[in-house]
Amino acid sequence: MNVDRQKIAEELKEIESEIDNGDIEPAKEKVRALRGRFDVTDVTLSSGDRTIGIEIDIWSYEYEDSIYFVTSDHTSIIDAISDLVSDHIPKLANPSIGRNKSAEATAAEIRNDKNVVSSNSYEKINLDDEIHIHTDVYYMRASIDYKGEVVRNITNPDSRKIVENTKTVVNRAEEDGKK
Repeated sequence: MNVDRQKIAEELKEIESEIDNGDIEPAKEKVRALRGRFDVTDVTLSSGDRTIGIEIDIWSYEYEDSIYFVTSDHTSIIDAISDLVSDHIPKLANPSIGRNKSAEATAAEIRNDKNVVSSNSYEKINLDDEIHIHTDVYYMRASIDYKGEVVRNITNPDSRKIVENTKTVVNRAEEDGKK
């Protein structure tokens, strides 16, 4: 499906006007209708920019899940990791960092991010680049996998370690690509 951005812009201006006039309920209905017509995959695919996907796997004895991020606002995997997920990984891998919230409760909060999509949408999106991060709650560690290059056992990961190790796997993959 090809998205007509001009039409969306006009509809959004109309919704904004209704909100300004205090017509909140009709505006809410139009927003729901707009969401119903457009899947996130339609909008992402029509952007024409470089599309980056980030899959975070969460594993503990009590909970297993995945969270999927998609962005066209970043020019590199490293920028996307730094901006979108590096702060989430420590809280997922080590609940004491996340104010002793469970991995499940932390994941539920992360899902509110505007760049999070469902697994079905993620599978449909044509990604230009993709990276996988595995968090192991039981051992309080993370692993990063990019194009077959892996950094394992990042123990008690903090944001800085996540970004540094992302740089490591990306640089390794680029070196392997030159061979």
